[in-house]
Amino acid sequence: MTDNVLGLTILIPTYNRAGVLRQTLDALTGVDRTGVDYEIVIIDNNSNDNTREMVREYEKQLPLFYLREHATSVKASRLYTWPGTDKVARVA
Repeated sequence: MTDNVLGLTILIPTYNRAGVLRQTLDALTGVDRTGVDYEIVIIDNNSNDNTREMVREYEKQLPLFYLREHATSVKASRLYTWPGTDKVARVA
């Protein structure tokens, strides 16, 4: 994120909700983000639908990071924290 602008990280946990996630990402592509430095982190809780492939469709339109949690539970998806930093690693 750059200085002198509002910094925002949007965390979206998901599990087998590719259709709903697509609607959410479609809505975010239409938002005026002028003056806002932001990133979107998708936390996939081990989905077995096409979530990963669908997220890839939006990588050129939105600043996305995709994280896949291999344990299936709400608790597991909440374990992702990045103390002391505003960066996350892109998982391909």
